[in-house]
Amino acid sequence: YVHMLMQYLGTYSSYDDLLVNPFTGELAKFMSERLGPGDPKYADLDGNYQFSRLAYGDFYLGSGIDPDITGGIYNQFSYKNISLAIQCNYTLGRKALNVSFADKIRALKGKSGSAVPDLSDIDYYIPASLGNPGNTDALYPGLNPVSGQNTSIIRQADIFLEDASYFKVRNINLSYRLNANFLKKLGISSCRFYGVLDNVLILKKSKNMADPEAVNGRGWYTGSLYPIAKRYTLGIDISL
Repeated sequence: YVHMLMQYLGTYSSYDDLLVNPFTGELAKFMSERLGPGDPKYADLDGNYQFSRLAYGDFYLGSGIDPDITGGIYNQFSYKNISLAIQCNYTLGRKALNVSFADKIRALKGKSGSAVPDLSDIDYYIPASLGNPGNTDALYPGLNPVSGQNTSIIRQADIFLEDASYFKVRNINLSYRLNANFLKKLGISSCRFYGVLDNVLILKKSKNMADPEAVNGRGWYTGSLYPIAKRYTLGIDISL
């Protein structure tokens, strides 16, 4: 399987920048709405001056959804009564659509009564006004405070295709076993002290995916799965 994508070219910075059908003089449309300044600029691959998330004339075949390499590493080290085990897993060369991030910049306030998402780190279009230069050369389209969303932003735009490669240190287990001769005097056959660290570290290329491992079967990162929390465990294992 491969990603079906629309080629994202930035945003329309002004009325002079808009795509116009030279035969009719009409502005290009997304679905039934005319595109304007602050709207996303897509490549018109089929040349009909009409864009839609429901028709695939302007979509192209992108990268595959499967990773190039995936695997795990397990190492165990022992010295006298001390034992250390480390488990890691990794995925390399996987591209995923970050639809969670797409939805974040698509919505200014979401549904009625919901919280406003943090947009401080997003370079989105702001129109110029008297005494305010705005942000007309932004990377991302403008936001619509009236309806609460910009419907011309689609999840399948290739700007949302990110590298979902990662390397995880999933588990570290350190233990110490007391000397058997000492335990025999106490009537104990074995005693082991241990500490376990789960989900210790994740190295990833994407700054917008909390956990790239949570990419679904379609190659989408939806953000619907809560990232696995770090966990620390201390214990004693005694056998009589």
